[in-house]
Amino acid sequence: MASKPKPVVYVVGNPLVPDDRMPVRLLPLLQKARPDILFEPFEPTRMDIPQKKSLIFIDTVQGIQNVIHLHGLKALEPSSCAYSLHDFDLSGQLLLLEKFGLLGDISIIGVPARGGLKKIEKDVLHELEHILGKGAH
Repeated sequence: MASKPKPVVYVVGNPLVPDDRMPVRLLPLLQKARPDILFEPFEPTRMDIPQKKSLIFIDTVQGIQNVIHLHGLKALEPSSCAYSLHDFDLSGQLLLLEKFGLLGDISIIGVPARGGLKKIEKDVLHELEHILGKGAH
């Protein structure tokens, strides 16, 4: 009897940039708390975003204080404000792939750049329960 494959969650972050390292700091805690999920470090600038029906990412979202769940890519659409190179990281890549019809459902768990590690871990795990409970993996 074949076992069901583990759901994959892509963890985006840069350990060298203080405002972008929270997901990387969470990685070992999440792996320990949920060994039934494959948490995979992910570098979006490699241009090899997996094209699947459903994808789950954990990424830093600037300007938030609490963990949020971004449902789909509508929340990432560009505004009328000026752009910087940061605007063309994961969100830019996903929006481009969606435009070409290469993506299915996307869930992004946004974490704040700063805050209590244990609280953020707890909130991320809560969001994962919500997402995976709906079969998005």
